[in-house]
Amino acid sequence: MKFFAALLFVCCIVNISGCTLCSTKKIACNGFNDPFFSQWFPYSQYSRLVFKNPETEDTFSYTISNVYSTAPYEATIGGYNNNTRSCNASKEMRSDNNGTADGFVDIYYSISEFFDNGPVQKSMSISFKNSSWNTGEISATGIAAIPDASASTISSNTNVPFENGFTYPLLVTLTNDTVVNKASLVYKLYIAKNVGIVGFETFPSKQKWVLQ
Repeated sequence: MKFFAALLFVCCIVNISGCTLCSTKKIACNGFNDPFFSQWFPYSQYSRLVFKNPETEDTFSYTISNVYSTAPYEATIGGYNNNTRSCNASKEMRSDNNGTADGFVDIYYSISEFFDNGPVQKSMSISFKNSSWNTGEISATGIAAIPDASASTISSNTNVPFENGFTYPLLVTLTNDTVVNKASLVYKLYIAKNVGIVGFETFPSKQKWVLQ
């Protein structure tokens, strides 16, 4: 009984002061809609990514089997024990596990818009052949890095001739650290605007596979 009396007293005080501890408000949150993400990863369900090793003629492929993006929804501000501080939208594209040690490809992009008009936060994570990369915001001109992003570096180049015979107007390279992490994994991932992932390079063999 004392607890409820105390809670009622707190509610009266915070209502007087304008706090929203005991009151709630509905906020309309947008669904995922980021044109830059769609430009860099223009995949749909059943998109097939086939890569070839020019040295050995071996091929490797993934098929995008699941594409998910958040729809518009309502968030609640205020109320007892409510920690919601932002609207969150995301999109994910993923293949099924291909049944081998290479696992799957998974691309996940998230956007957080805070209710207090703070900066919008955007981030991406990519898993590919048991390697992973974390990045920041995607823009019309490239992909931003985030501090201490799994020891990854990001570089952008224009008009890049590639081993598959194409020249890509805008190409981003995600590179994982190989000084500390010496595991035999993919350490470079090549992403072209309006195409998607166009190649990767393995460590320590330095073999490069390119999109067909």
